[in-house]
Amino acid sequence: MMEVLDVVRQHWAIIFTAGGLVGTAVKLSIDSKYVRHDDLKQLKSSVYDHRERLNTLEHTVNGLPTANDVAELKILMTEIKGDTRALSKEVSGLSHQVGLLIEKEVNKE
Repeated sequence: MMEVLDVVRQHWAIIFTAGGLVGTAVKLSIDSKYVRHDDLKQLKSSVYDHRERLNTLEHTVNGLPTANDVAELKILMTEIKGDTRALSKEVSGLSHQVGLLIEKEVNKE
């Protein structure tokens, strides 16, 4: 036992250097295979943020009109346009008649 202590006492610098090199090699080997705790936390946080954004986006997209809704809206707008033109013709005819009636009443006096 004393002999081992004497050898350690004489060669302590070499033993600690070799131990440090082995420890560094082990740490580098572990770092290359496993992710760090801080990096994992950051990744989880990023995933949760993206999940929230995606949920918000899905909620917004679900509220948008579908292609069928837009097609129906185009049809309704076309119908309204036709109805408006027909109404415009009727109003212009009535306007002409009212103008004639006013002219008749003005000429009576």
